[in-house]
Amino acid sequence: YQRRVAPVLENAAGFYNSASNQITTWAIPNEQALIKLIIHECSHAISARNDHAIPSWLNEGLAEYFENLQVHGLSADIPLNRHWLQTLHQRRISEQPGHLGATINAPYKQWYAANGPDNLSYATSWSLVWFLMDSAEGRKLINRLLTTPHPNTDFSRELIEQQWSGGFSALEQSWRQWLKNAQGKHRY
Repeated sequence: YQRRVAPVLENAAGFYNSASNQITTWAIPNEQALIKLIIHECSHAISARNDHAIPSWLNEGLAEYFENLQVHGLSADIPLNRHWLQTLHQRRISEQPGHLGATINAPYKQWYAANGPDNLSYATSWSLVWFLMDSAEGRKLINRLLTTPHPNTDFSRELIEQQWSGGFSALEQSWRQWLKNAQGKHRY
């Protein structure tokens, strides 16, 4: 079934098909892992409800961000993803100017191909979403990226230039600095 409806995916435990508005997951014996996977794919389904394209980095970054949701009664926490932070630290991404720009500018096939064995595109996308969700300015930027109609997905940098104080270079510098000492959790 996966080869027929989502042939580009390799070894995926689940996926969202926007054409049929269907989430598919394989039977995963670990209940917590299955719940994270379902939340991840639900995030894609929610994002697909937009009438316009969403950049790959934002679509996957939001899914990675929300899959770590921990509900406590009427509140919820989203902790840092230690695995993704470790991946980014091991690859010394905070010392590589240009990496963030390449990630947000990549069309989906290039974004996916750049993953490598450690899923670097997912890690970078998650980290940028977490960084942005950590401030009012960042949440406003995510809102604009999700609600600004645009015919294609390569408008991220242009919108960041317009919306972020100091433009993309300031955002990249702040993100790289944050990445070195990332800590905390988000509470909703």
